[in-house]
Amino acid sequence: MVSDHFHIIKIFNDKLTEFRRDLQQEANYSDQEVLKDTRWLLLKNPENLNEARNEKQRLEKALNLNKPLATAYYLKENLRQLLEQGDKFHAEIFLDDWIGRAEISGIKILRKIAQTLNNHRDGILEEHNFLIMEFTMADGGDTGRLISLAETERLAFSEYPLRKMTP
Repeated sequence: MVSDHFHIIKIFNDKLTEFRRDLQQEANYSDQEVLKDTRWLLLKNPENLNEARNEKQRLEKALNLNKPLATAYYLKENLRQLLEQGDKFHAEIFLDDWIGRAEISGIKILRKIAQTLNNHRDGILEEHNFLIMEFTMADGGDTGRLISLAETERLAFSEYPLRKMTP
């Protein structure tokens, strides 16, 4: 398993899609109609839901209809916050807490994802450590700052900022 943030969320999204499909097949006709066409709503970031298309309301209706689906969805959204943890220590606490909540949910698919994340825990935390790096900049002080992978790449391919960095 590739343990970067993108692939972790992709694996979760694939399992969430499979879970929604199974729930829809087991549901009665009226519930099937509510769950129909919710796949992309479940996979979208909440901030990208289109108000003009009532996507937020449709998603809320589907989540209110099915508690296990809501639990899986909210745990997926919560997992996105892993990358926002400022350092490896906090990322480890966050990941352990998330795995614990997924395991006690009683939902088979979440327990499998928790087991997968636990099995690849060290790689996930190392990837987190790589993505959130601290650099000391020669800007008159020894203050570090957190930078993203994109900024790291920009610095790596730019000659000027490299001259400003201290060893």
